[in-house]
Amino acid sequence: QRQNVARIALDEYVSDLCSQLGKVLADPEGKVRVDCTVCNDVIPLDSAIHIGLFLNEAVTNAFKHGFPDQRTGRIEVKLDSRDDHLLITVRDEGVGISESERDGSGGSLGMTLMRTMAAALNADLTIEANGGTLVRLLVPITWKVPDSAGRQDEERTGTPL
Repeated sequence: QRQNVARIALDEYVSDLCSQLGKVLADPEGKVRVDCTVCNDVIPLDSAIHIGLFLNEAVTNAFKHGFPDQRTGRIEVKLDSRDDHLLITVRDEGVGISESERDGSGGSLGMTLMRTMAAALNADLTIEANGGTLVRLLVPITWKVPDSAGRQDEERTGTPL
């Protein structure tokens, strides 16, 4: 992977995470597949850890709760840089999330973990049920991006991760 001790390539890290989750959580017949599209930003390692934990929980929840009774479908993971934010979405074609699970009144450890990771990233978390479940995390970012010569001299602004 393209990384050093303090930074990690988001595309390789998240793509590998999604691949591993798909292998571990999927049924042997592959009725649910995970599609992953990730920007090629390089981010601080501590932020990548929080994002990885968040994605692990969101994708695991989609597998476990979105596709009961051998349902087939797809889980889509996207990470996209937008201005001074990283937009993370996890969308599934499953049965959808209940209101009590969505608002946290169901006492789910998974939702508590996702909210904790969102807070650690100073991010806005929204969860919707509409023909499945859509989890959206908007993370403010500050990191250096390469200029046309490959130098890290342009700063993205936002709340530091």
